[in-house]
Amino acid sequence: MILIALFLTFALVLLASLLWTVRADEWEAEPNRPVDPCPINDSERVRREELVGRIFSREDREFIRRTGSVRLQQLYRKERQRLALGWVRATARDITKVMQAHRLRSRHSPNLDAGAEAKLMFEYLRLRFLCALLALLIRAFGPHALGDLAAYANELYQGIGRAASLTAGVAPAETTTY
Repeated sequence: MILIALFLTFALVLLASLLWTVRADEWEAEPNRPVDPCPINDSERVRREELVGRIFSREDREFIRRTGSVRLQQLYRKERQRLALGWVRATARDITKVMQAHRLRSRHSPNLDAGAEAKLMFEYLRLRFLCALLALLIRAFGPHALGDLAAYANELYQGIGRAASLTAGVAPAETTTY
């Protein structure tokens, strides 16, 4: 009985932490930023992969650590955490915009595949949960231990962008407005 109570308490604390991390004002879409129906093209994918690699890089941390400056290490940790959280917020905001645009386009599509739409929604919810978890873990441990998880979130983002454009019958965009 005590074990169940401890498990439920842990689950509630984790859920509260996730909800605190995903405050509504952080995830609001920017109203002036245009929505591209498929924001993932080859050059965008390369830039996003490089950005994830740099933000969550262990090599940078080791380079700063070798300098021996405690002040520089503190500044680096603070700035890298800010950048990582910004990337997570931007990813969540952008994928929400993609899904909103997809939802609006799919209303006018005469032949929707319910299975594909359900899979797309599941992937979207999985990415949103992953973003919330990443934000929580970045705050707790810093971004350096989370490079693989961030790369996985980036892959999900790209897959959802492609799938959203394909299920609504929109050809992928050649350029993106970022």
